Amino acid sequence: MAKAAVRARKSAGGKTMAASKSAPKTIVKAEAKRKLKGKTAAATPAPRIVVFSCQWAPHYAFQSLYRRGRRGEGEAVRVMTACIGRVGEDLVLEAFRQGADGVAVLSCPHDLCRHGLDHSRFQARLGALRAILATLGIPAGHLLVGAFHPHEGERLAEEIERFTALVAADTAADRAPAPEDPQ
Repeated sequence: MAKAAVRARKSAGGKTMAASKSAPKTIVKAEAKRKLKGKTAAATPAPRIVVFSCQWAPHYAFQSLYRRGRRGEGEAVRVMTACIGRVGEDLVLEAFRQGADGVAVLSCPHDLCRHGLDHSRFQARLGALRAILATLGIPAGHLLVGAFHPHEGERLAEEIERFTALVAADTAADRAPAPEDPQ
């Protein structure tokens, strides 16, 4: 018997054990299950969502969810900013260019803004951004803009879940193979 086989048969206590023939099968089954699980997940990928969030009211809403063991943004990537006014059209467009299926821009309500965001100017910039997205063929529903109070964690989580589901449905339809022409 080869030295490697003898070493493989010895346990931590130095006793020799008979090699189990089922051990390799178990490993192979576990590997196959892992690969199958990966294929299932790859068949229906989750939408890639980027959430730009103000560090004040929306952040506190997320924190209230975290304290209760819930991740409000789901599988999305959250990017915190000092003020949502610093998130320009360029950042949102870059997120889409980098492969995001949807982008959420979450701000403080007008009465809670600590940085004096000019909401009329912000709305004008959003209008310009929506026009650019329409020109690029990105559906309007793939941009979520909302304002949340610190105590509105549940509403925020529900809104993110609804948004993710909408984007998932749209991207699944876009990624579905086209039916073949029977000619």
